[in-house]
Amino acid sequence: MSASVVQPAESEVLDGYLDRASYVLGWPVLLVRRSLGLPEPVKGIPLALAIAPSIAASLDKRMQTQPGTAERMTLLGRYRFLAPDVARPSAALLSREASRRWYFISGSRYCPKCLASDGTWRTAWRLPWSLVCPTHQVLLADKCPQCGGWPRSGRGGTAAQRRIDERVRVPHLCHLPRGETLGRGSEQCGTNLGENTTRKSDADEDRINGALDAALVGQTVTIAGVALSGSQAVTAWQELTLITAHLLNERRSRTRLSPPRDTETSARWLKTADTVASAESTAHAVDRLHSLFSEQRVQVDKNWLRDRLPRKSSPLTQLYDEFLRGEGRVSTQLRRSRQQSLGLFRVTEEQIPQLFWSCGLPKDLMHVRGKPSPRMRAVFVSLALARVLTGDWATAASALELPPHKGRQWSRYVIASIPRETRRLVNTEILNTLPLLTDAPRAERVSIRTTEQLLQVSLTPCITENGKQSWCPCIAANASQ
Repeated sequence: MSASVVQPAESEVLDGYLDRASYVLGWPVLLVRRSLGLPEPVKGIPLALAIAPSIAASLDKRMQTQPGTAERMTLLGRYRFLAPDVARPSAALLSREASRRWYFISGSRYCPKCLASDGTWRTAWRLPWSLVCPTHQVLLADKCPQCGGWPRSGRGGTAAQRRIDERVRVPHLCHLPRGETLGRGSEQCGTNLGENTTRKSDADEDRINGALDAALVGQTVTIAGVALSGSQAVTAWQELTLITAHLLNERRSRTRLSPPRDTETSARWLKTADTVASAESTAHAVDRLHSLFSEQRVQVDKNWLRDRLPRKSSPLTQLYDEFLRGEGRVSTQLRRSRQQSLGLFRVTEEQIPQLFWSCGLPKDLMHVRGKPSPRMRAVFVSLALARVLTGDWATAASALELPPHKGRQWSRYVIASIPRETRRLVNTEILNTLPLLTDAPRAERVSIRTTEQLLQVSLTPCITENGKQSWCPCIAANASQ
């Protein structure tokens, strides 16, 4: 008799299927593995996470299931958008991706009532987005009630795993080692997880869980008034929950990278984030985001969002841009990391001179004693304004016909000379001059390759050589008054 007589259930995870087949047939898991042609457990990528295409094809034949069934019994096979775009990802790469894309590489939440009724471990339970069992309307459990361990995690190592595989495994029992003894000599906890109890889910949790389920299966979902694909919606939820975590002052180590295992924590974060995500338009989402920051008395500076969001393209860029505009701040760091401009001003790089006008230099910058020289301060202001439009220092320098690597080098030199308490004031003064350049003429350019050449260039004049007044920010400021 083959283990294929036990057919996989819908959405069942592969390692959970082995447990259930072992229990139904009365075979040790090791025998079930051999019957299905699966390799013995070794250090590396867990079966619940991903399997090689050749193993998946062989497994489909032995289980007599439709092609692709075995692959969908793994987390990255069912949710392909979570998988890295690599033919043969290593265990180390998947571990990094698990932190970045938010899934559990080891361990699982569970519904006690599901385990008690059919002993089926679901693939979705390995995602931090799974809060509620839709069948029983209860919150998923996240630990063994007896030993407090993370169910189906790798605690104990491969030696303990092989020892457990030599026995018939009951899918609803905790298989974690009991006590401090690990390895082959450890004893199994054996607590009946099906007898654990969790609270009933509320209406908001059911609704959020349904929206996340729709995104996970690839449906189009509207977040903060923006229609997003399934993978984009999951990314948007991740960003909003990260913002929520910091607003709630829940500063775990690596908060930006690691999803919370605790279901109650996930529910708390997601319900707060939902106040923004469920807004019917981007404008309403901006208002709700403002309210969240106001309620928690958090002041957003120019780096706040950049430091708390994943370093990747965001599907909610429009929301963050509108929010920053409403705050009266332009996050150049956020814009640089996303390589895009907010497009707040009708100004081009050609209107910015290589060395800014003296009358437009920030007073706090000019009052700094000693070095850097006036020309170095002037080129810093021009570089800072060009960076607002281009997105990074290197491109800003090229736009001013300066060496690309000098953009960051010269700017850091000037910034280091500004007292920390006045840097924000200097940045504000620089940005305040940008709207004044709307009517500025095209600036002349000369090739500047070295610091010596920079020090020989004249400052952009406010008065021409023949005594006539030239265009400068002072004229624009007076005209606007």
